[in-house]
Amino acid sequence: MLRSLVLDGAYPVRGQSPWYPENADVVKSGFNDACSRTPACAALGGQSLDRIRRLVDYVRAQPISGMAPDCEGVVRNVTADPGTVGLLLFSGAGPIIFRELDTAARAFLDRGDRQPLLRLVAEVIAGFDPVKPREFSYGLFAAVSCMDYQQIYDMQSSVNRRYPQRRAAIEARRQVNPDSFDPLRIGEFLTIPIDYSVIDLCLEWPIKQPPYPPSQPIPANKPYTQAPTLIINGEFDTLTAPGGGAIIASQFPNAQHIVVANSFHVNALYDTDGCASAIVQRFVETLDAGDVSCAQTVRPLRLVPFFPRWAKDATPAQQAAGNNASHQDLALTSAAVQTAGDVIARWHINYSGSGAGLRGGSWSYSGGAVSPRFTLQNVRWAEDLAVSGAAAWNGNTGAVIASLTYKNANGEAATLIAHWNDRDTNAMAQLSGITGGRTIRARMPAP
Repeated sequence: MLRSLVLDGAYPVRGQSPWYPENADVVKSGFNDACSRTPACAALGGQSLDRIRRLVDYVRAQPISGMAPDCEGVVRNVTADPGTVGLLLFSGAGPIIFRELDTAARAFLDRGDRQPLLRLVAEVIAGFDPVKPREFSYGLFAAVSCMDYQQIYDMQSSVNRRYPQRRAAIEARRQVNPDSFDPLRIGEFLTIPIDYSVIDLCLEWPIKQPPYPPSQPIPANKPYTQAPTLIINGEFDTLTAPGGGAIIASQFPNAQHIVVANSFHVNALYDTDGCASAIVQRFVETLDAGDVSCAQTVRPLRLVPFFPRWAKDATPAQQAAGNNASHQDLALTSAAVQTAGDVIARWHINYSGSGAGLRGGSWSYSGGAVSPRFTLQNVRWAEDLAVSGAAAWNGNTGAVIASLTYKNANGEAATLIAHWNDRDTNAMAQLSGITGGRTIRARMPAP
């Protein structure tokens, strides 16, 4: 009686390796691809993953520790080591990691600025904090994982036999493909929490009178539905990768597989690009996905070009007709806009409604899931620039507008209006304002 089926961000239950190599493939190509599509990052030359690999090499020898705010604004004492950097790479945390990890690596390796990196670590670790069972049940998660997921050991073996099976499987993987999880070594990959869920979580999980053989939730002789099936994956999803979606598409007789460019885990819900949700609605109505070309035109990520510790070192905005603000004024203007952009980007990972700036200050938002409004209170993206004001993001149209106040290098009041469209490829922010009596008329790449 099933009429149609939509799988958005799914993984196969047949034909899947317990090592989930498709996720590692996204890491190996995704950071390079995201960089190549952002002009400032592409202009650096080289490969994004090479810079991240340099960071892993550094923290392998000397972990980096310090205090940084997490996604809810709670300041944590955290450490960047291969395991936590691996968590950034493989946890499926989404746009924030791709937007900032390369830049944060350069901030530390080139200038010794650890704050952007430590904040990323604090934010991703917060995602693994214990929560109320009604929100997420770790017991149910373990029960499902240990019955349904593929394992590198035999779940019907005794616990004492699973441990040597695990060691043998890891050693065989190391011999055949030691770079499986580049830039991490296999042993480092095994230390990240997301991996414990599929490698070590089930080592001692009891299997008694199971309703079906472990790792076989669908009997081998049972066919998949003939109903029209739409499978959607985000290009940069490291949790349920496009390669896994391709396996699923080969198993359903009437399946169509769509990979949404520059996108992440689950695309039709809370869709701010107006693409995947429209495709799903059309498919459910007509049993035909129709024109899916928008999946290839979702705008590229805008990577943070640079994390300056001091506002004067920010890349200045480009002056436009009518501007008489100085070069230094335009550097602070640029840093102020990046401050607003930094706050807006964190809406994706904040659930409390308030957070903290990279180097101080606070922010909050209201207004619902699609078109939030932000309030900034002395938010510091650069140490010496406290930015206050408001910003609004219209998730239906992509329009963003920010009204900001701060003080310039001479301590004089500055006011700034910035607006851009978030859906535009290589979007440019248009800027106007006053700083110390001088007129700001400028533009810059949108944050």
